Amino acid sequence: MRKIYLFLGLAILGIGFYRILDRIWVTEDAYITFKHIENFFAGNGLSFNKTNRIESFTHPLWVFLLILGRIFTGLSTHTVSILLGILFSFSMLLYYFFDLTREKENLKIFLLPALYTIHQGFIDFSTSGLENSLTFFLLTLLLTKIWNKKIPNDFSVPTLLALLYFVRPEFALVLVYYSVIYAIENFYSENYLLKLFRFILIPAILVIGYHSFRYLYYHEIFPMSYHAKAGSGSDWNSGFIYLKHTLRYSPFLSQVLVIATIFSLYQLFVNKLFNFKILRDVIASIVAGYYILRMGGDFMAFRLLLPTIFILYFLIHKYIQTRFEFQNKTSILVNLLLLISLLYYTFTESKVPFEKWKIGDERSVYYKDLNQSFSSRLKEIKHSWYLEGLKFHRLQSCLGYEPFIVTNSVTNAKCAYGFGLGYFATASGTNVSVVDELGFTDKNVTLQDAKDRRPGHLKSIDLSYVIDTGNLFCSLNDERYDKIMKTHLGVLINLDPKLLYSLGKEEYSEIVEKLKTLYEDVSESDKPKDKELMSYLKLIEKKRKISILELPDQIPKKFIPEDDCWE
Repeated sequence: MRKIYLFLGLAILGIGFYRILDRIWVTEDAYITFKHIENFFAGNGLSFNKTNRIESFTHPLWVFLLILGRIFTGLSTHTVSILLGILFSFSMLLYYFFDLTREKENLKIFLLPALYTIHQGFIDFSTSGLENSLTFFLLTLLLTKIWNKKIPNDFSVPTLLALLYFVRPEFALVLVYYSVIYAIENFYSENYLLKLFRFILIPAILVIGYHSFRYLYYHEIFPMSYHAKAGSGSDWNSGFIYLKHTLRYSPFLSQVLVIATIFSLYQLFVNKLFNFKILRDVIASIVAGYYILRMGGDFMAFRLLLPTIFILYFLIHKYIQTRFEFQNKTSILVNLLLLISLLYYTFTESKVPFEKWKIGDERSVYYKDLNQSFSSRLKEIKHSWYLEGLKFHRLQSCLGYEPFIVTNSVTNAKCAYGFGLGYFATASGTNVSVVDELGFTDKNVTLQDAKDRRPGHLKSIDLSYVIDTGNLFCSLNDERYDKIMKTHLGVLINLDPKLLYSLGKEEYSEIVEKLKTLYEDVSESDKPKDKELMSYLKLIEKKRKISILELPDQIPKKFIPEDDCWE
């Protein structure tokens, strides 16, 4: 009987490992973090842009591990992020396997490992380059430590809570919540104040220390991503839509929660059993979920609610293991059903829609039609946004022009062909700075009022701001100007003669002649369209401190342009 049990456990574990490895990818958002790390190793500091110190990530502990991993292995950040995801995911699943198989007589149910590996969200974000796998690993350590007992009087729990805060920002609320619970649990104990001081000591040192560093280094208390999302105010409607999407497309989640709720009420009202410690941890999951719902959820299916789901899975899993003693045959039958369910979800197409309610199956969105092999996915990204970034990297490297500033704006100011932020910015190199229209790299953008768009995509920038920040490329919303200044990378709005000279002798002379003619025509016109264009041309002149009419008609003989940079 035990051999069958071990076989079923190993099968669930093995298929889980297979699913994690089979779904390897690195999301676009992870590359936002990678750009900071690239700048760090290039000697530009831990910042998204070289031109200004910007923190656009919310998981400093994950960043620290990525940097260490890169130092010790010599591998790319891309590969290190995947390997760390595999390490934490496999370690967590192995822990549950050994925990469930250590008893030889009382056979347990592999509930959490099965539910975890059935759920597409957990599998997709285990190796996505993001912090999720580390979050679940730390949650396992924390919840195991406090399961069904008072919070212990040592440094382990507050340290784990502080580490979780440095992985996911919503755990600041969970840290405060458990600190209050600890204070209540120990209110009548001896040396109460000393115990409370010990509990908050390490979190206080870590949190105050890092926020002090953040303020001194970035001149901000919170990262730009916080201001761009949570700083926009409450968006409960989008948050509940995100919750609805999560419940609808999470296998067994709704059913498990309903059964757990009914059973809890039965225990309370019929058997007169009430367990405060379990309720305590259920509320912790609600506290974590509250933050996500308040800020409107996310555009990535499941991702931000996965920690909340994980806590609930853990509590239900542990409750079943400790409160019920199934007959060995029953246990084997339930494990067999879990294995069959896991096989079903492994070899059938995903039920998660490509996009619904402005929420997308992000892995499918990014990997559509890429068809990368396992080894290729482990080493590199071949997404079109990344390839677009390489074009800008080649141009900047060839010209050696700085500051080389571009934007991904497509919503209001039409500057880009439609690339994201992370893939593009990392591929474009550390000498290319990106002004993000969503506010992740610019405080002035994050201070705008939120727009009614996809969750996490609530900001935009206008053309005047694009010009003022020194961007090199953008449409001026005028076909005449755009046709004159069009290049294969966008419409030039930089009038620096040295940059224009690099276009080539014939190209430069033709552009300047047409540009001067257009300038003279619109300067004398009263048409609204011409006035609008003239206002933008004046802004460009002011930014570059040069008049269009004063541009040389030909390239000076002493200037030797770079060869083929624009080809």
